Parts: sequence; structure tokens; C-alpha cells
Amino acid sequence: MALSALIWRMGKYEQHDAGIRDLTRSARRHVSQVQSAWLADRQARAAERGQ
Repeated sequence: MALSALIWRMGKYEQHDAGIRDLTRSARRHVSQVQSAWLADRQARAAERGQ
């Protein structure tokens, strides 16, 4: 995930290079998916402990 976060920051203000903008968009999507998966896992573990 560190590479995705780096790419996300790298292209944050890019306005001219379409390739970097596409790469940044992909990195954002990846980070969002990883965060969603992590949160779902944490919620499932919390629910298991609560039962």
C-alpha cells in the first residue's frame, strides 16, 4: 500500500500529464479498496468477539 500512497501523492496536483493522472486515479482506487477491506475485517473481528 505504501507505493499506492506515494503515487497518489505524486499526482495529486498534476494537471497536464494524462498518464500520471490515470496512475493516480488507479492508486486512489487501490487505497480505497484496501481501506474498505481492512475496515470490513476489523468489523467482522469485533462482531466475533462480541458474541
